[in-house]
Amino acid sequence: IRPRLVVEERMMQAAKMEAIGELVSGLAHDFNNILGIIHGSLETLELRIKDATQLELVQLATLAAERGKDITRTLQAVARRRPQKAEEVSLNQALIALLPLLKQSAMRSIDVAVVAEAAESSVMIDPGGFNNAILNFVINARDATPSGGLILVYTQNISIKANDPVESVDLAPGNYIVVGVDDNGTGMPPEVAARAMEPFFTTKSKNEGTGLGLSMAYAFARQSNGALRIRSTPGKGTSIHLFLPLQPEQPIADVEQP
Repeated sequence: IRPRLVVEERMMQAAKMEAIGELVSGLAHDFNNILGIIHGSLETLELRIKDATQLELVQLATLAAERGKDITRTLQAVARRRPQKAEEVSLNQALIALLPLLKQSAMRSIDVAVVAEAAESSVMIDPGGFNNAILNFVINARDATPSGGLILVYTQNISIKANDPVESVDLAPGNYIVVGVDDNGTGMPPEVAARAMEPFFTTKSKNEGTGLGLSMAYAFARQSNGALRIRSTPGKGTSIHLFLPLQPEQPIADVEQP
C-alpha cells in the first residue's frame, strides 16, 4: 500500500507543478505584451527629450523594461522546461553594463560595487537569464541589508579537477567563471539557506516575495551546465556563487576556490 501511496503522491505533485507551469507561462506571456508597450513608449520618449538628467532616467527605465522582458522569457523557459537560447557573452562586460540598474535597484544607503577582474569571462549562456539572476541576487541582498551597507558583485576564475569538487557544488571537471554577490546583511540560518532555491519558498513577508527568483536562477545555472551555491551566516551576511563553464578554448591557471 505504501509504494502505491508514494506513486500517487508523486503523480499529484507532478500534475500540480504542470498546472503551475501553465499558469506561470500564461502570465509571463501577458506581462511581456505589457512590457512591449512600455518599452516602445520609452523609446519614443527618448527621442523627444533633450534634458540630460531626464534622458538618463528614461534610459534607466528602458533598461529596466528590457530586464523585465528577460524575466518573462526566463519564466516561460522554466515553466515549459525548455532550454534557453545561448550565445557567447563576456560576463565582465555584462556586469559593467548592468551596474547602473543594480545601483538603481538598491537603496541610497547601500553601495553596489562591481569588481569584474576574471582573466577569462566568455561563456555560452542566455544573457537575459544571467541578467535576471544577478538582478535577483542584488535585490535579495538589498532586502537583507535594511540598515545600509555594501553589496559586492565580482568575477573570478576557477579550475575544477577530477576528484576535487568544489564544496557543495556538483560540477564536472573543467574551467569555470564564478560570479559572486556578497552582502553584509542579516544572513540566514543553515536550515533556511538550504531551502532558499526551492520554488515558492521565501523568507519575505506576504506580497513582498514570490519565492521564484532563486529557483529561476538555479534553473538558469543548471541549463547552462553550471551551478549555484549559497553561503550564509546569521548576522554576518550572505554570499551567492554562480558557476558557469568557460568556453573550451580558454585555459586558465589554477586559482584559489571561492
